[in-house]
Amino acid sequence: MRHEELLAAPEAHLEKLCRFLGQEAAPDYLEACAGVVERSPHQSRREQQWSDALIEEVAERCRGCDFLAEYAFEESRAAFSSS
Repeated sequence: MRHEELLAAPEAHLEKLCRFLGQEAAPDYLEACAGVVERSPHQSRREQQWSDALIEEVAERCRGCDFLAEYAFEESRAAFSSS
């Protein structure tokens, strides 16, 4: 499950997660849980200065994980970089 998919349809993905864990999930439970899912993620990485070397190190580590292939610093490095 990708984070973006959870945000787009929280009840459906929470229900799938509960089934995966072998748990029953009542509709009111799913609705209550979906109600606390932030629809717009907080990008805490913007609160820190990132050196170009650190950005590249994170990118390199992500390349080793197929499930992270679509993630990247989407904005200009200048927004995060302290060089």
